Amino acid sequence: MLIFENNSWQQEPLRFSLLSLLSSGQALFETIYYEQGVLYFWEEHLARLQNSLNDFQARVNWPDLKTIILTRLQNESAYRQARVKLICLLPLDRRNVKINAQHFLILVEAISPSQKEPAPLALKIFPTPYNEQAPLLQHKTINYGYHFYFRGLAQQQGFDDVLYVNKQGLLMETSIANIFGVKDGRLFTPPAEVGILPGTVRSVLVKELKAREALIHIDQLPQYDFFFVSSSVRELRFVRQIDGQKFAQRYLSQFKTLVANWEAIKRKYRQRFLSG
Repeated sequence: MLIFENNSWQQEPLRFSLLSLLSSGQALFETIYYEQGVLYFWEEHLARLQNSLNDFQARVNWPDLKTIILTRLQNESAYRQARVKLICLLPLDRRNVKINAQHFLILVEAISPSQKEPAPLALKIFPTPYNEQAPLLQHKTINYGYHFYFRGLAQQQGFDDVLYVNKQGLLMETSIANIFGVKDGRLFTPPAEVGILPGTVRSVLVKELKAREALIHIDQLPQYDFFFVSSSVRELRFVRQIDGQKFAQRYLSQFKTLVANWEAIKRKYRQRFLSG
């Protein structure tokens, strides 16, 4: 087993087997927002990862990942805000696999303040490129190539991202975020059964802000006041346009109220995280 890396050949069987899994897309991952000593919604992220590992009947000897990450970042001024990607290498064709510390990778990328204040989004509708009943859709795997491909197609047409719809014309998700519609002050988001991967922030909004799961057909877009998307690092982003449907900027103030409510949720979580 040979690896050519850093301009030299190496012969490391263990490293070869792990890189082989990574290069073939056999891994689960979570992307976690870190800020000044807090890994936001750490428990929710880890629970989703654990649920996927349980489905594959993996036997996990968990390293203390939380301490590993916090110890490394606590004195790093360059990483006051960061994107933490936690990757677990997992052979998808096997069951009852033993997972230990060597199967985990952690990637940390600093985030600038400007990245936390993104502009409103324009989304381009695309038919979903996959069968929404595919079993791997319920797991967050590193098989994200098609998402980047379709996002690129949307950007070539002057949009920021893709918005997938299934064969019935029901809204699903963007390449990296869940979508919410707001109507008369109430929040609605597509249910898991349309073929989405429910995100951690989505789950928090459903619980804390009473967002309701609802089927949203593309023909119903004009019935909503506005839309926004949610993700762990970018958090909440206003959607100014979906295909040719534009949403009035007057709803930005209502969206900012949602963001303020979200920040209050984060403050409560921060206090709990730091005290426990």
